[in-house]
Amino acid sequence: MINSFQHMHIIFGHVTYWQMPLLRILKYLKFKVFYLYIEAKSDIKKNEIATKLKKHNIFPLPIEFQKKISPKASFSLRTNDPDEKAFKKNIKLVPDAILKKYCYLFSINEKKIKKLRLLLQDFISFFQSEVSGTLGIWSALYPEKKLIYVSFKFKCFYITDINQNIFKIIIPIDIGNYFIKIIEKIFLLLPSFINKGKKEQENQVSNIHNLKEIEKKSVAFIVHKGLIYGDITKKGSVLFEKTLYYSKDTNSCLNKYNILHLDYSNYPSPEKDICWISLHKIKIYNIQIFLKDSKVTSHIKSG
Repeated sequence: MINSFQHMHIIFGHVTYWQMPLLRILKYLKFKVFYLYIEAKSDIKKNEIATKLKKHNIFPLPIEFQKKISPKASFSLRTNDPDEKAFKKNIKLVPDAILKKYCYLFSINEKKIKKLRLLLQDFISFFQSEVSGTLGIWSALYPEKKLIYVSFKFKCFYITDINQNIFKIIIPIDIGNYFIKIIEKIFLLLPSFINKGKKEQENQVSNIHNLKEIEKKSVAFIVHKGLIYGDITKKGSVLFEKTLYYSKDTNSCLNKYNILHLDYSNYPSPEKDICWISLHKIKIYNIQIFLKDSKVTSHIKSG
């Protein structure tokens, strides 16, 4: 039994504080136990977890200490993805037929389906680099070993298919937290939705009291942390103003006061007369998206 344990590596994806006893038990049972990342709210907490794991001889996957890296274990698995595993996973998870349905759901022009595909590719490629590529390198280094990857994150369902000697155990505990947050938001928003009404919500979202004026805007400017780069409260700390796209012509759609400014950093409007929308303050009812998504999914299955 002990010999079989020695031919097995257990690799945890994102270790948190509550997982530490599990890693210790597996180490006590003579398993080879490693981890990829430590997940905590601060660097101090991360160092604390790493120190406690180190005392039990549990370390990050030590790829950098390997003396020989074979061509099959090349770091290109993390950087270049030579076999296009991420793209194959992309197509497998979300075929074009489903992407078209989502275009219909969110009123997106079907011509933009390639952009949606690229967004998915970016998401899946991140896991190819951070998780799948790393496991692929270790698998190629130890082809005779059985590797077990353990994760409690839902997103790890998106990691690409790797070598045959890797077995994945994914228990998406965090998906429960997601639904809890949705329920909390619904209960928190319900009283304000009943009592405050539409007009007050408009005032929270925008400094323009009549949202119908926004519909007339033909140009939108997505603003990152205000219109000034630097600290406005300190003399000489303002490096520049973000006025590159503005026109001085008052009749131009690119005039400062004719552009719709979309702020996602929760920054206030710098001027009263600027059309400024705070996206963080827009109340999105997730239950409506969920019901619409369920409707599209059932339509796909029936089709």
